[in-house]
Amino acid sequence: MASRDLNELSGPARAKAEAMLNACKAAGVDVLVTCTYRSDAEQAALYIQGRAPLAVVNDLRAKVGLSAIAEEENGRKVTNARPGQSFHARRMAIDVAPIIAGKPVWNPEHPVWQTVGKIGRSCGLEWGGDWTHFREYPHFQDSIAELPA
Repeated sequence: MASRDLNELSGPARAKAEAMLNACKAAGVDVLVTCTYRSDAEQAALYIQGRAPLAVVNDLRAKVGLSAIAEEENGRKVTNARPGQSFHARRMAIDVAPIIAGKPVWNPEHPVWQTVGKIGRSCGLEWGGDWTHFREYPHFQDSIAELPA
C-alpha cells in the first residue's frame, strides 16, 4: 500500500513538501497527505482503473493491498502515469487533499484547491492542477529538471 510518510521522499522533494504543508497550515488550510512513495505495482493498479474491466482492476488492487472499487469508480481514470513513469516511485511526488469541516475536499471546483495549488507552486513544486491534458489536483511533484539519472 502506498506510503503517506514524508520521509519516503527524496531530500529535495521532502523539503519542498514540508514547506508546502507548513505554508498551508500558516494560511489556515488543513491538508491531509494521501500518498508519497508508491511502488510500480501500485501504480499499475491505479493506471489500469478506467481502462480494464472491474474484475481485473480489483484483482490488481487486491494484490497491492488496495481496497476494491465499485463499477462507477472504474468509469474514471485516476492517473495517466504508467508504471515506471510515476514521480511517486521516484520519491519525488506527494498527493494531498484539503480538509474542510473534518472531511477531504475532492471537488476540483472548490476554491480551496486554487489556494493549495498556489502554495505548492510557491514552494517550488509542480502542481497537477495546472496540467492541461489530465489535471490531477491532489498531485504535487518536484521539478522535472531534478529527475535522478
